[in-house]
Amino acid sequence: MSELVNKKNDYSYISPSHIRAARGWLGWNLDMATEKLGIPRRTLWRYEASKNKIPEASAEKIYVGFMNNGVELREDGLRVV
Repeated sequence: MSELVNKKNDYSYISPSHIRAARGWLGWNLDMATEKLGIPRRTLWRYEASKNKIPEASAEKIYVGFMNNGVELREDGLRVV
């Protein structure tokens, strides 16, 4: 009998430049991004400015939010999907 493995995704590679590049590709300003990603404006601004480390829950929201809008954040850059 096989066991189910609960593997968490690792989004620790997401950097401020990932977020800025993805926003640029989509043409989103900071307000649009916070609305689409479900993250407070000040929080996203602080991540982009490298003022705070991105917590895992926020990193997942950022990853999923961009993926849902056609941009995949990858360790080696961005991929338009």
